[in-house]
Amino acid sequence: MLQRLRRIHKICEQWTNNPPRVDPSAATRHWQWRGMVSRLLGALVLVSCVGGCAFLSDRQEVDASETGIITVYTAFPADEAAIYLRDFHLVFPEIQVNLVQAPIDQLTTRLLAEQTDPQADVLWGVGLTNLLLFEWNDLLKPYAPVGIERLDPRFVDARTPPYWVGAYLSMAAFCVNADAAARRGMPTPRTWQELINPIYRRSLVMPNPNTSNAGLTVILTIFELYNEQDAWLYLDELHKNIATYTADEVQTCRLVDSGNYPIGIGRTVGGLGNSRMIYPREGSGWEITAAALVRKDPIQPAARTFLDWAMSKSVMPLYARQTPLTGMATGAASPPGFPANPEENLLRQDASWGAANRSRILREWQRRYSDKVAK
Repeated sequence: MLQRLRRIHKICEQWTNNPPRVDPSAATRHWQWRGMVSRLLGALVLVSCVGGCAFLSDRQEVDASETGIITVYTAFPADEAAIYLRDFHLVFPEIQVNLVQAPIDQLTTRLLAEQTDPQADVLWGVGLTNLLLFEWNDLLKPYAPVGIERLDPRFVDARTPPYWVGAYLSMAAFCVNADAAARRGMPTPRTWQELINPIYRRSLVMPNPNTSNAGLTVILTIFELYNEQDAWLYLDELHKNIATYTADEVQTCRLVDSGNYPIGIGRTVGGLGNSRMIYPREGSGWEITAAALVRKDPIQPAARTFLDWAMSKSVMPLYARQTPLTGMATGAASPPGFPANPEENLLRQDASWGAANRSRILREWQRRYSDKVAK
């Protein structure tokens, strides 16, 4: 493994200092074919360099015998996690990752049940609100990933070593299909307050906060904007306008984009063709999607390696496809749908308060509003 990575690193250096050129004067079909093969091979080397060289720049020494089998629990959508894992396996093909992907409520129940006999090695793609709950239940092992000094301090637990480190930040937003709204005679909402207008009766969709980080972010946003009594009054009115609470946070805006509903409430979602994202004037709540080691004995070396990679320059550009607010600056263009200066839209919020009151709020939410939860 070490020799393979060093070969990739050497090729990267050679291409950086003296990039190969294809002779444009080659006229015969034989040389045209050689040129095409050279370009194809070059492209494959560059793909390897993007992951392998970026990771080596973070971690100059890689254990040649680094193998292992680890179990990673994630709340990332399955297709999103698959994109990231391809990068990991490019650099560490000998490490087997058993990925357990599930809604956050199922992961939470599972982790708490396994507290005396942990099965997971790493938590990845889990909202900070949940990670704080796990930490308070003594489920996390502090660890400082390699290259932590390059992470934005706002994405790192303040303790040394940190209990958690953040990959990216998601923002609460509305997805609006203007054509579908116009057909129903509905204006585009610009504020949280406008969402409870009776004109939207049974026309809004949002993720179930029990199964979705985005849904929980929406609920906690309301508790940031209002005192608790008024927050429940607001949610009572909002419930009258909800058609259904989806199990999946991406599904919410997909349903809007397909014209099934005119307006969704959740987080920014890319790849929409018929809808656009609206950021409420009062401000957007937010959630840091983070990672941590699970406290167990022993800690697998491959688990530390996975967390090193999860916060490395190799994978950060992939996270940046979801949001411009990543744990490490990437220089990538902001994905479609985000405001020009997204940080200006963020609400001031207390993640610790959200974690401390999460279970109580979700129980009450389930009692009041479960009649519209998608089965």
